[in-house]
Amino acid sequence: MSLNEIIKIGTRIKRIRMDKKISQRAVAEALGIPYSTYSNYENNNREPNHDTLKRIADVLDVSVSYLIYGETGSMATNTAEYLLTLSGFELNENPDGTFTICDIENNKTKNSVIVTVSQLKRLVLETSDYVTYLTQKLFHQ
Repeated sequence: MSLNEIIKIGTRIKRIRMDKKISQRAVAEALGIPYSTYSNYENNNREPNHDTLKRIADVLDVSVSYLIYGETGSMATNTAEYLLTLSGFELNENPDGTFTICDIENNKTKNSVIVTVSQLKRLVLETSDYVTYLTQKLFHQ
C-alpha cells in the first residue's frame, strides 16, 4: 500500500496550494516539472518521491511533516487530547514543551508517561491509520 492510498497526500497539497492562492502552473514552474505531472500529484494519480515532496513543501512554505501528517503541533495536541480523553486518559502540557499522559482510575493518576510533540503526532497518525484500516475493512466485507 502506497503513501497516497493511506493519506491522499495530493489532496493535502492541493488544499494548501489553494489556501495560499497559488496556481498549479505556478507551482509546477517553481518545481521545474511539467504541469501535467504536478496535476497528477494533486489528483492522487502519481505519488511524488521524497525529493519532490521536499521541493513541494519548500514552494508552499510548509514542512514535509505538515504535508504528510496534515497537522500543526497544536492541532496534533488537540487531537491527541481528544483521543486520549475518550480512552480514559488525561493529557497535560509541561513547561518544557513535553506532555504528560496520565492513566486515570477512580479520579486518581494510576500511571503516567512523558512524551514529546512528535510522539503525540505519531500517536494521532497511528490512530488515524488504524481508523482508516477499520473503515476500509467495512467497505470490503
